Amino acid sequence: MVSLSQRQQNHFTDRIRRIEQGGPNTSGTIYAGIDGAEHRRRRKVRQRISGKGVLGRLFMLPFSLALGAGLMLVGRIAVFHALADPELIPPEKLEMFRLTADIGIATLLALVLVPLFSVGHGLRLVLFMAGFLGVMLGEATIISKVPGPFSSMFSEDYVQTAIATAPKDPFSPEALGL
Repeated sequence: MVSLSQRQQNHFTDRIRRIEQGGPNTSGTIYAGIDGAEHRRRRKVRQRISGKGVLGRLFMLPFSLALGAGLMLVGRIAVFHALADPELIPPEKLEMFRLTADIGIATLLALVLVPLFSVGHGLRLVLFMAGFLGVMLGEATIISKVPGPFSSMFSEDYVQTAIATAPKDPFSPEALGL
């Protein structure tokens, strides 16, 4: 078997020889027009994205949901404890901090953890966002269902206020602020 470079060199020297002899300087076949022959399509070989099997991929789905919910919860806890110290946030920035800081903290953490755990595509991303929005919109309902762990993360007063303001139907437009 002859290598590609050797074949090209042989083809080139044959062509030079034909030119020197005054013959046609083609390789013998001229193609013109549309090729009507049926050609087999090459199949793309699908590469596995990671070394995980089916169970690993299935595990990532509830993990993505829990990661989204956990990050938003961490943002809420961080803002609660930051607001507990009155000297930490200037009074003129207090309202803006109260409105946006939890989402900002959770988003900054997500920028690091989403690529780290390969959660940023497909159904994993959808479940991540569902967990994120679930805590963001339904925190009061979640606290009213399970108040025990939240009283250790926040305070007893915060949990009592959340239970008092929790809507009866968490999926009503009023509960979502609409």
